[in-house]
Amino acid sequence: MCRVLVEQGGYQFAWVAVPAAEDPSGVVSLAYHGEVDRQYFDAIDATSSGLVEGIGPVIEALRTREVQIVGDVDALPAGDPWRKVALDYGMRAAIALPLIVGEAVSGALGIFSQQAGAFDPETVQLFQSSRPRWSSS
Repeated sequence: MCRVLVEQGGYQFAWVAVPAAEDPSGVVSLAYHGEVDRQYFDAIDATSSGLVEGIGPVIEALRTREVQIVGDVDALPAGDPWRKVALDYGMRAAIALPLIVGEAVSGALGIFSQQAGAFDPETVQLFQSSRPRWSSS
């Protein structure tokens, strides 16, 4: 899925993460593809260290169970810790979709773009309507 979003969808980076059992601010990467390297994840971990809620739209989607949209990273408050990390990697927009199984959030899919405004209302609707939900029964 991550490879298709990047290679066919034209996005910069796609990432599937699940909550880290031992750390409420951390995540475990299941899959990713695109224009980042291990240093991006190290930067996220280092910046989130000691924060109860972590940083960035993927962690926020896991925490809130809601779709997170960042239309323009540059417009985030200067004090937002994810802003610097994202801009360092050329990310200008993001969407994070929680992956829900039964009543639990089992993970989140983050999609990142180098283009501000990449996630217009029609694109958001497309992602929301195609987001899988699995029943635990």
